[in-house]
Amino acid sequence: VIDQKRVGGGARSTVGTYTDIAAPLRVLLSRAGQPSAGPAFAYSFNTPQGMCPECEGIGRTPQLDLDRLLDRTLSLNGGAIQHPDFRPGKWLWKTYALSGLFDPDRPVQDYSEHDLHLLLHGRDLKVSLGEINMTYEGLVDRFERMYLKKDAAAMYDRGRAVFEQFVTGRTCPACHGARLNAAALASRIEGRTIAELADLEATELLDFLRGLSDPAAARVAGHLAQRLSHLVEIGLGYLSLSRETATLSGGEGQRLKLVRHLGNSLTDMLYILDEPSVGLHARDVSRLTGLLGALRDKGNTVLVVEHDPDVILAADHVVDLGPGAGVRGGEVVFQGPEIGRAHV
Repeated sequence: VIDQKRVGGGARSTVGTYTDIAAPLRVLLSRAGQPSAGPAFAYSFNTPQGMCPECEGIGRTPQLDLDRLLDRTLSLNGGAIQHPDFRPGKWLWKTYALSGLFDPDRPVQDYSEHDLHLLLHGRDLKVSLGEINMTYEGLVDRFERMYLKKDAAAMYDRGRAVFEQFVTGRTCPACHGARLNAAALASRIEGRTIAELADLEATELLDFLRGLSDPAAARVAGHLAQRLSHLVEIGLGYLSLSRETATLSGGEGQRLKLVRHLGNSLTDMLYILDEPSVGLHARDVSRLTGLLGALRDKGNTVLVVEHDPDVILAADHVVDLGPGAGVRGGEVVFQGPEIGRAHV
Protein backbone atom coordinates (compact mmCIF):
# COMPACT_ATOMS: atom_id res chain seq x y z
CA VAL A 1 0.00 0.00 0.00
CA ILE A 2 1.53 3.28 -1.13
CA ASP A 3 -0.46 5.70 1.01
CA GLN A 4 -0.21 9.37 1.93
CA LYS A 5 1.04 8.83 5.47
CA ARG A 6 4.19 10.76 6.27
CA VAL A 7 7.37 8.83 5.60
CA GLY A 8 8.86 9.80 8.95
CA GLY A 9 12.11 8.07 9.70
CA GLY A 10 14.87 9.04 12.08
CA ALA A 11 17.53 11.69 11.79
CA ARG A 12 19.48 9.46 9.37
CA SER A 13 16.65 9.11 6.84
CA THR A 14 16.88 11.41 3.83
CA VAL A 15 15.35 11.50 0.36
CA GLY A 16 18.56 9.94 -0.94
CA THR A 17 18.74 7.10 1.58
CA TYR A 18 14.99 6.36 1.51
CA THR A 19 14.84 6.03 -2.28
CA ASP A 20 18.33 4.47 -2.41
CA ILE A 21 19.31 7.13 -4.98
CA ALA A 22 22.19 8.00 -2.65
CA ALA A 23 23.79 4.63 -3.45
CA PRO A 24 24.70 5.33 -7.11
CA LEU A 25 25.82 8.83 -6.08
CA ARG A 26 28.29 7.27 -3.66
CA VAL A 27 29.48 4.89 -6.40
CA LEU A 28 30.01 7.88 -8.69
CA LEU A 29 32.26 9.62 -6.15
CA SER A 30 34.14 6.41 -5.31
CA ARG A 31 35.05 5.92 -8.99
CA ALA A 32 35.50 9.47 -10.20
CA GLY A 33 36.12 11.59 -7.10
CA GLN A 34 39.59 13.04 -6.57
CA PRO A 35 41.28 12.29 -4.29
CA SER A 36 39.39 9.08 -3.70
CA ALA A 37 38.15 8.39 -0.18
CA GLY A 38 37.88 4.67 -0.96
CA PRO A 39 34.91 2.39 -1.76
CA ALA A 40 31.34 3.65 -1.89
CA PHE A 41 30.58 3.10 1.79
CA ALA A 42 33.38 5.55 2.66
CA TYR A 43 31.05 8.26 1.31
CA SER A 44 28.09 7.26 3.48
CA PHE A 45 27.20 9.16 6.65
CA ASN A 46 25.51 5.99 7.92
CA THR A 47 28.73 3.97 8.13
CA PRO A 48 31.62 4.39 10.58
CA GLN A 49 33.99 4.69 7.61
CA GLY A 50 32.19 7.72 6.18
CA MET A 51 30.41 9.53 8.99
CA CYS A 52 31.71 12.62 10.74
CA PRO A 53 33.17 11.41 14.06
CA GLU A 54 31.98 14.53 15.89
CA CYS A 55 28.23 14.31 15.11
CA GLU A 56 28.17 10.63 14.04
CA GLY A 57 26.64 11.45 10.67
CA ILE A 58 23.76 13.64 11.89
CA GLY A 59 25.13 17.03 10.87
CA ARG A 60 24.12 18.54 14.18
CA THR A 61 25.53 18.25 17.69
CA PRO A 62 23.28 18.35 20.76
CA GLN A 63 23.80 21.01 23.41
CA LEU A 64 22.28 21.19 26.88
CA ASP A 65 20.04 24.22 27.42
CA LEU A 66 20.81 24.80 31.10
CA ASP A 67 18.14 27.49 31.53
CA ARG A 68 15.50 24.92 30.56
CA LEU A 69 16.93 22.19 32.75
CA LEU A 70 17.40 24.29 35.90
CA ASP A 71 14.80 26.71 37.31
CA ARG A 72 17.00 28.81 39.58
CA THR A 73 14.04 30.40 41.35
CA LEU A 74 13.28 27.02 42.95
CA SER A 75 15.09 24.90 45.52
CA LEU A 76 16.12 21.28 45.04
CA ASN A 77 13.22 20.24 47.26
CA GLY A 78 10.96 22.49 45.21
CA GLY A 79 11.88 20.81 41.93
CA ALA A 80 14.58 23.14 40.55
CA ILE A 81 15.84 20.40 38.22
CA GLN A 82 13.10 20.22 35.58
CA HIS A 83 13.92 16.92 33.87
CA PRO A 84 11.43 14.19 34.92
CA ASP A 85 14.26 11.81 35.82
CA PHE A 86 15.38 14.33 38.47
CA ARG A 87 12.01 15.05 40.09
CA PRO A 88 11.91 15.21 43.93
CA GLY A 89 11.87 11.73 45.40
CA LYS A 90 13.66 10.05 42.50
CA TRP A 91 17.12 8.53 42.86
CA LEU A 92 18.89 11.11 40.70
CA TRP A 93 17.30 13.90 42.74
CA LYS A 94 18.55 12.28 45.95
CA THR A 95 22.16 12.38 44.71
CA TYR A 96 21.93 16.19 44.93
CA ALA A 97 19.28 17.02 47.53
CA LEU A 98 20.50 14.42 50.06
CA SER A 99 24.22 14.67 49.33
CA GLY A 100 24.85 17.05 52.24
CA LEU A 101 26.60 19.48 49.91
CA PHE A 102 23.66 21.90 49.54
CA ASP A 103 20.77 23.35 51.49
CA PRO A 104 17.88 21.59 49.67
CA ASP A 105 15.42 24.34 50.68
CA ARG A 106 17.46 27.27 49.37
CA PRO A 107 16.60 28.60 45.89
CA VAL A 108 19.42 27.88 43.47
CA GLN A 109 19.63 31.59 42.59
CA ASP A 110 20.80 32.24 46.16
CA TYR A 111 23.71 29.77 45.94
CA SER A 112 27.21 31.12 46.30
CA GLU A 113 29.42 30.98 43.22
CA HIS A 114 31.25 28.03 44.75
CA ASP A 115 28.06 26.07 45.49
CA LEU A 116 26.62 26.76 42.03
CA HIS A 117 29.81 25.49 40.39
CA LEU A 118 29.70 22.45 42.66
CA LEU A 119 26.08 21.72 41.70
CA LEU A 120 26.77 21.99 37.98
CA HIS A 121 30.34 20.75 37.54
CA GLY A 122 31.52 19.23 40.82
CA ARG A 123 33.44 15.95 40.67
CA ASP A 124 35.69 13.58 42.61
CA LEU A 125 33.78 14.08 45.88
CA LYS A 126 32.70 11.18 48.04
CA VAL A 127 29.16 11.46 49.42
CA SER A 128 26.89 9.13 51.38
CA LEU A 129 23.21 8.50 50.77
CA GLY A 130 22.23 6.49 53.80
CA GLU A 131 24.22 3.28 53.58
CA ILE A 132 25.32 3.95 49.99
CA ASN A 133 28.67 5.61 49.34
CA MET A 134 29.16 7.14 45.91
CA THR A 135 31.21 9.62 43.91
CA TYR A 136 29.43 12.92 43.31
CA GLU A 137 28.93 14.06 39.70
CA GLY A 138 27.81 17.58 38.74
CA LEU A 139 24.43 18.07 37.09
CA VAL A 140 25.79 19.23 33.72
CA ASP A 141 28.39 16.47 33.51
CA ARG A 142 25.83 13.83 34.48
CA PHE A 143 23.24 15.03 31.97
CA GLU A 144 25.78 15.07 29.14
CA ARG A 145 27.05 11.61 30.03
CA MET A 146 23.59 10.09 30.35
CA TYR A 147 21.80 11.75 27.46
CA LEU A 148 24.19 13.45 25.05
CA LYS A 149 27.23 11.21 24.79
CA LYS A 150 25.28 8.26 23.45
CA ASP A 151 24.44 7.54 19.81
CA ALA A 152 23.64 10.93 18.27
CA ALA A 153 20.85 9.65 16.00
CA ALA A 154 19.15 7.84 18.87
CA MET A 155 19.35 11.02 20.94
CA TYR A 156 17.72 13.10 18.22
CA ASP A 157 14.98 10.53 17.70
CA ARG A 158 14.29 10.51 21.44
CA GLY A 159 14.63 14.28 21.43
CA ARG A 160 11.34 14.64 19.66
CA ALA A 161 9.70 13.61 22.93
CA VAL A 162 11.07 14.54 26.37
CA PHE A 163 14.63 15.48 25.58
CA GLU A 164 13.88 18.26 23.11
CA GLN A 165 12.70 20.28 26.11
CA PHE A 166 16.25 20.45 27.44
CA VAL A 167 18.46 20.04 24.38
CA THR A 168 19.12 22.28 21.41
CA GLY A 169 20.95 21.32 18.24
CA ARG A 170 23.62 23.33 16.49
CA THR A 171 25.35 22.75 13.19
CA CYS A 172 28.26 20.39 13.71
CA PRO A 173 31.45 22.48 13.93
CA ALA A 174 33.53 19.67 12.40
CA CYS A 175 31.58 18.90 9.20
CA HIS A 176 29.46 22.09 9.09
CA GLY A 177 26.31 20.03 8.63
CA ALA A 178 27.64 17.85 5.79
CA ARG A 179 27.51 14.71 8.02
CA LEU A 180 30.68 13.22 6.50
CA ASN A 181 34.29 12.92 7.64
CA ALA A 182 37.19 14.91 6.24
CA ALA A 183 38.30 12.24 3.74
CA ALA A 184 34.86 12.01 2.12
CA LEU A 185 34.52 15.80 1.97
CA ALA A 186 37.99 16.23 0.46
CA SER A 187 36.97 14.13 -2.56
CA ARG A 188 35.51 16.15 -5.43
CA ILE A 189 34.11 15.55 -8.87
CA GLU A 190 34.40 18.56 -11.18
CA GLY A 191 34.81 20.79 -8.15
CA ARG A 192 31.90 19.51 -6.06
CA THR A 193 31.83 17.27 -2.99
CA ILE A 194 29.20 14.57 -2.48
CA ALA A 195 27.56 16.72 0.21
CA GLU A 196 27.31 19.67 -2.19
CA LEU A 197 25.78 17.43 -4.86
CA ALA A 198 23.28 16.00 -2.36
CA ASP A 199 22.22 19.55 -1.44
CA LEU A 200 21.31 20.40 -5.04
CA GLU A 201 17.69 20.21 -6.16
CA ALA A 202 17.09 17.07 -8.21
CA THR A 203 16.71 19.13 -11.39
CA GLU A 204 20.05 20.87 -10.75
CA LEU A 205 21.79 17.58 -9.99
CA LEU A 206 20.44 16.14 -13.25
CA ASP A 207 21.93 19.07 -15.19
CA PHE A 208 25.27 18.51 -13.46
CA LEU A 209 25.31 14.79 -14.28
CA ARG A 210 24.44 15.35 -17.91
CA GLY A 211 27.32 17.80 -18.22
CA LEU A 212 30.04 15.43 -16.94
CA SER A 213 32.95 15.24 -19.35
CA ASP A 214 34.78 12.23 -17.85
CA PRO A 215 33.61 9.12 -19.80
CA ALA A 216 34.06 6.85 -16.78
CA ALA A 217 31.99 9.19 -14.61
CA ALA A 218 29.36 9.58 -17.32
CA ARG A 219 28.77 5.82 -17.45
CA VAL A 220 28.02 5.64 -13.72
CA ALA A 221 26.06 8.87 -13.85
CA GLY A 222 23.61 7.40 -16.37
CA HIS A 223 21.97 5.08 -13.83
CA LEU A 224 21.87 7.86 -11.25
CA ALA A 225 20.29 10.26 -13.76
CA GLN A 226 17.59 7.71 -14.59
CA ARG A 227 16.65 7.40 -10.92
CA LEU A 228 16.64 11.17 -10.48
CA SER A 229 14.44 11.65 -13.53
CA HIS A 230 11.72 9.70 -11.74
CA LEU A 231 11.76 12.32 -8.99
CA VAL A 232 11.44 15.10 -11.54
CA GLU A 233 8.72 13.37 -13.55
CA ILE A 234 6.55 12.90 -10.51
CA GLY A 235 6.78 16.57 -9.53
CA LEU A 236 9.49 16.30 -6.86
CA GLY A 237 12.31 17.89 -8.82
CA TYR A 238 12.62 20.61 -6.18
CA LEU A 239 13.72 18.11 -3.50
CA SER A 240 17.37 17.52 -2.67
CA LEU A 241 18.80 14.12 -1.76
CA SER A 242 19.88 15.57 1.60
CA ARG A 243 16.32 16.56 2.60
CA GLU A 244 15.25 14.68 5.75
CA THR A 245 12.19 12.51 5.12
CA ALA A 246 10.60 13.62 8.39
CA THR A 247 10.09 17.09 6.85
CA LEU A 248 8.05 15.84 3.86
CA SER A 249 4.28 16.21 3.52
CA GLY A 250 1.99 13.20 3.14
CA GLY A 251 1.61 13.75 -0.61
CA GLU A 252 5.35 14.15 -1.09
CA GLY A 253 5.90 11.00 0.93
CA GLN A 254 3.51 8.98 -1.22
CA ARG A 255 5.21 10.02 -4.43
CA LEU A 256 8.59 9.32 -2.89
CA LYS A 257 7.42 5.81 -2.03
CA LEU A 258 6.43 5.36 -5.67
CA VAL A 259 9.91 6.40 -6.81
CA ARG A 260 11.38 3.96 -4.32
CA HIS A 261 9.35 1.07 -5.72
CA LEU A 262 10.23 2.02 -9.29
CA GLY A 263 13.85 1.53 -8.35
CA ASN A 264 13.50 -2.05 -7.16
CA SER A 265 13.27 -5.24 -9.21
CA LEU A 266 10.14 -6.76 -7.64
CA THR A 267 7.50 -8.30 -9.91
CA ASP A 268 4.12 -9.97 -9.42
CA MET A 269 3.26 -7.40 -6.74
CA LEU A 270 -0.05 -5.64 -6.11
CA TYR A 271 0.44 -1.91 -5.50
CA ILE A 272 -2.43 0.14 -4.06
CA LEU A 273 -2.24 3.94 -4.27
CA ASP A 274 -4.56 6.46 -2.63
CA GLU A 275 -5.09 9.51 -4.85
CA PRO A 276 -1.47 9.91 -6.01
CA SER A 277 -2.38 12.98 -8.10
CA VAL A 278 -3.18 15.10 -5.02
CA GLY A 279 -0.93 18.18 -4.99
CA LEU A 280 0.32 17.61 -8.52
CA HIS A 281 0.26 20.30 -11.19
CA ALA A 282 -1.89 19.31 -14.18
CA ARG A 283 1.19 18.99 -16.41
CA ASP A 284 2.69 16.45 -14.00
CA VAL A 285 -0.33 14.13 -14.00
CA SER A 286 0.63 12.60 -17.35
CA ARG A 287 4.11 11.96 -15.95
CA LEU A 288 2.50 10.26 -12.97
CA THR A 289 0.43 7.96 -15.17
CA GLY A 290 3.57 7.15 -17.15
CA LEU A 291 5.35 6.07 -13.97
CA LEU A 292 2.34 4.01 -12.89
CA GLY A 293 2.43 2.35 -16.31
CA ALA A 294 6.14 1.64 -15.86
CA LEU A 295 5.41 -0.02 -12.51
CA ARG A 296 2.73 -2.13 -14.23
CA ASP A 297 5.01 -3.03 -17.15
CA LYS A 298 7.57 -4.52 -14.74
CA GLY A 299 5.00 -7.28 -14.16
CA ASN A 300 2.92 -5.80 -11.37
CA THR A 301 -0.74 -4.92 -10.78
CA VAL A 302 -1.42 -1.29 -9.86
CA LEU A 303 -4.73 -0.41 -8.17
CA VAL A 304 -5.39 3.32 -7.90
CA VAL A 305 -8.13 5.08 -5.91
CA GLU A 306 -8.48 8.32 -7.85
CA HIS A 307 -10.81 11.14 -8.92
CA ASP A 308 -8.61 12.91 -11.45
CA PRO A 309 -10.12 12.37 -14.94
CA ASP A 310 -6.74 12.09 -16.66
CA VAL A 311 -5.61 9.32 -14.31
CA ILE A 312 -8.91 7.48 -14.78
CA LEU A 313 -8.65 7.71 -18.56
CA ALA A 314 -5.15 6.21 -18.43
CA ALA A 315 -6.36 3.11 -16.58
CA ASP A 316 -6.57 -0.30 -18.23
CA HIS A 317 -9.71 -1.12 -16.28
CA VAL A 318 -12.09 1.20 -14.40
CA VAL A 319 -14.55 0.51 -11.58
CA ASP A 320 -16.74 3.56 -10.90
CA LEU A 321 -18.45 3.52 -7.48
CA GLY A 322 -21.44 5.82 -7.23
CA PRO A 323 -24.22 6.26 -4.64
CA GLY A 324 -23.62 4.78 -1.21
CA ALA A 325 -19.86 4.99 -1.38
CA GLY A 326 -17.77 4.85 1.79
CA VAL A 327 -18.87 2.70 4.72
CA ARG A 328 -21.92 1.44 2.77
CA GLY A 329 -19.70 -0.01 0.06
CA GLY A 330 -21.03 1.98 -2.86
CA GLU A 331 -22.97 1.06 -5.95
CA VAL A 332 -21.04 0.05 -9.05
CA VAL A 333 -22.02 2.53 -11.76
CA PHE A 334 -19.56 1.39 -14.40
CA GLN A 335 -16.98 -1.34 -14.84
CA GLY A 336 -14.95 -2.05 -17.92
CA PRO A 337 -11.67 -1.72 -19.79
CA GLU A 338 -12.48 1.73 -21.17
CA ILE A 339 -14.44 4.72 -20.02
CA GLY A 340 -15.55 7.63 -22.18
CA ARG A 341 -14.28 11.15 -21.59
CA ALA A 342 -17.85 12.45 -21.48
CA HIS A 343 -18.66 10.00 -18.67
CA VAL A 344 -15.54 11.05 -16.72
